[in-house]
Amino acid sequence: MIIRFIILFSVIFFVIETSFDFIQLSNFLGGEFSINELVQLIIIFLAIIINVKCRKVFFKQGAKICYFLRLGTLLFLFYEEISFLTKGLIGFFNISNYQKEVNLHNLVFLYKTIEFNNIPILNISFSLYFQTILFSLALVFIAYGSYFPFFKNYSLYFLEKKYAIYFLSYFFLEVINSIYLNNSIPPKEAPIIQHEFLELLIYMIFLIDSYSKFLKFKSKKLL
Repeated sequence: MIIRFIILFSVIFFVIETSFDFIQLSNFLGGEFSINELVQLIIIFLAIIINVKCRKVFFKQGAKICYFLRLGTLLFLFYEEISFLTKGLIGFFNISNYQKEVNLHNLVFLYKTIEFNNIPILNISFSLYFQTILFSLALVFIAYGSYFPFFKNYSLYFLEKKYAIYFLSYFFLEVINSIYLNNSIPPKEAPIIQHEFLELLIYMIFLIDSYSKFLKFKSKKLL
């Protein structure tokens, strides 16, 4: 029930906020840090807390390396979201980073695009950033890694199978956005679904999956 409420609230809030962007925290943080990023940080932080607080339950259900890989992934995402605080700190990233921040997701080369022009039959064109492609591949691996037999003993790291489709949808939604932007007449400036909203979905799934794993492993422990 709590999970459903969180999802419903977040979806409604982000559809409105990403459409109108009416709450900005720029005055406090000196940048384009909006309520979007704030809520994302809270969600990732909650997922981290669940994994840390429930580590003993997780340890008993899988290899410790899986647990630390999972926790490391969440910590990495959390850092990437707060990396705006590092803007201008290191000269190398002032040149190689689109926002002059010490992070990976804004590296200049990740904003190069691959063009798909005049797709046969459909007669449409679209383009994808390297960032989108690499992020999508990583998400598919985390979502469907447990389906491979040689990763059977590492299932703790991967998503529960019932949530895998949501990570896969990220790629297709980004493709739909690109098709919409590249083939609309007159040209559109904003995508159908804001990228920040897609990130919210990913972080929400991490949170829900962590909580679901805890409940599942805890019930096994009680048996």
